[in-house]
Amino acid sequence: MKKSINFYAPMWLLLIGVLFSISSCEKPSIGEPNRGGTCEIHFALVDSNAYNICKTEENSPYNIDKIRVVMHDGTVVSDLTPYIPKRGNGYSAIHPSTRGFVFASEFLCVEAAYGKYVDKPFYLILSEEDTDTLMWKSDEERLYHNGKVAPIDDGSYGGSPFMLIKQSF
Repeated sequence: MKKSINFYAPMWLLLIGVLFSISSCEKPSIGEPNRGGTCEIHFALVDSNAYNICKTEENSPYNIDKIRVVMHDGTVVSDLTPYIPKRGNGYSAIHPSTRGFVFASEFLCVEAAYGKYVDKPFYLILSEEDTDTLMWKSDEERLYHNGKVAPIDDGSYGGSPFMLIKQSF
């Protein structure tokens, strides 16, 4: 009996340590993506000057709650999270693309950038009349929007999400 207790003691300690570390992880607030080291793709809808066109829910050309991303096989991205960045939350509040709603998804990073949907088109459904094509090109490690590189400012203004330029604004 004593021999079996000595054998299982290290496993119990390991299990307790794993459970404690999982339970102590910082959880994001509602509407905020998890930026704790997970892989996420962030994008914003901007005009040709990189200004966010979805400033608030009331001052947006689209219904924020109805914006969806659908993969080429019909899979709907269920974790697409719209949020308004706050100062100190990864992107600078100085960059004009972050002065409004930004969208985040871990699924897009894991599956579209590194998984089974890499180098295949997927669709950003903004409204019944407005659907854009997106694609992560693995050879360039870049997001494409309607066949063009989705720009990203990685320094001069403190960083930005991928900017999906809407020409009609």
